Amino acid sequence: MKRKALVVAALALAAGFVALAVILSSPRAGNPIVSAALSLVIGWSFTGAGIVAWSRPRSARFGKLMILTGFAWFLSVLSASDSSVLFTIGLAFGAIALATVAQLVLAFPTGILDTLAERVVVVSAYVVAGPMQIALMLFLDPPTSRFKCSDCPSNGLLVWANDTVADAIIVVQNLLAVGLTIAVVVILAQRWRAATPPARRSLAPVLVTGAVTFAFGAFLFASSIVSTRAEVVAQFLTFISLATIPLAFLAGLLRLRLAHLNVIRLIADLGRNPAPGRLRDSLARALGDPSLALAYWLPESKTYVDIRGRPLEQLADRPDQVVRLVERDGHRVGALVLDASLRDQPELVDAVTAAAGLALENERLQAELRARLEQLTESEQRLRALIDASPLAIVEIDLDARVTFWNRAAEHLYGWSSDEVLGQEISFVPDPAERDDIRARLLAGEAISDVETVRLRKDGSLVPVELSAAPVYDQDGRVVRYMAVSADISVRKRAEEELRQERDFISAVLDTAATLVIVTD
Repeated sequence: MKRKALVVAALALAAGFVALAVILSSPRAGNPIVSAALSLVIGWSFTGAGIVAWSRPRSARFGKLMILTGFAWFLSVLSASDSSVLFTIGLAFGAIALATVAQLVLAFPTGILDTLAERVVVVSAYVVAGPMQIALMLFLDPPTSRFKCSDCPSNGLLVWANDTVADAIIVVQNLLAVGLTIAVVVILAQRWRAATPPARRSLAPVLVTGAVTFAFGAFLFASSIVSTRAEVVAQFLTFISLATIPLAFLAGLLRLRLAHLNVIRLIADLGRNPAPGRLRDSLARALGDPSLALAYWLPESKTYVDIRGRPLEQLADRPDQVVRLVERDGHRVGALVLDASLRDQPELVDAVTAAAGLALENERLQAELRARLEQLTESEQRLRALIDASPLAIVEIDLDARVTFWNRAAEHLYGWSSDEVLGQEISFVPDPAERDDIRARLLAGEAISDVETVRLRKDGSLVPVELSAAPVYDQDGRVVRYMAVSADISVRKRAEEELRQERDFISAVLDTAATLVIVTD
């Protein structure tokens, strides 16, 4: 690969010196020094940037196209030669460079034309620059044509000198060129509008310089139809902006190189054990992707969670994002959700992913704890909602006889609100002996169930209840509180009393009646 790059570089240098000699010796060059400088800058910048891109596997296709553009540009310079052969070659290939630049800009950064519109524009550009240019030269006689180039050498492809046909082809070429350059600018504007912020930072240098170049190009082709003086100005502006395209590409490569330096800074940041949540900021800074998101893998539930332990939806690549799994010692620990523009920087992503493995494992463990805490919190909330909705009065009391829990049913049954009783010692057991007996049994670890008794209400009245109680233990198995569940049985007691009274009344009637009453089963 290095040998091929050296050969291409040598050929580019040779082509540049030939172009320099042609321009400096041409009597038709208005300002030979400026023309030569512009031609060398454009040709050598494209070939040089192309060689650099060619050496990188991800941009090799793009690099070859840039090299082709540089050599096509040097061929177009031959149209300034006094030699008929060189003049004919330069004129025949004079517009190919602009077609390759259109392909370059539209295919950036992968070197591939993705949409039908892009392919149509590029193919049309090559038709205008190739077959139509050759067709023009079959009828173009420079000394007699609209160019009025009396000192131009003869056209080696001339078959029939016909200024009318030649002028018609030139006008059609320029009109088509205006439409194609405008189409390129529109496509670039749409791509910029649809791009995410990280993608814009990556595409900006080439897209902006390409759009400016083709905007000047549209002015150049339009002015060539109506004004020679305007054409000279437009040509100068177009060539100046054209030279910035390969420089913009090199600026993108430099930005990528600086991003690799950010990986070194990232490793240093991770070595300082950043606080939870700071890992995402460090990774986003290293990759230049503020939209970066972290997902932590929980092997037990086989799900991803965020830094707070909340479950995430299934992760998958999409047009606007790419997912990179992070593994440590062969085990999945998480994933990076990145902007889709980072697909074109796999080396940088690999380096950041490798550096993030250990730190992500540490945060994964923290996220797993938060996920469990989140589950416990949800369970507690569901249990609390169930307790609050229960028709049973549920009361929890600590060893100092202070109330630690008092649900809504307890408020309704006993008359005290939770604000009045929480943390207070409330005596709603009217019989001290019963209270001491229940406390002793609960502290001994005994559970009490379905005991009918009475309790004291806030207004001093007694309410019959059915009581069940059990001790609450700590992690060492010691009783720390006890919880009692009471059901109001007033209605049942009244019904039982009414039934008893009715039974007593019937018995009294039967005992005093003079009639024999026999009941059989």
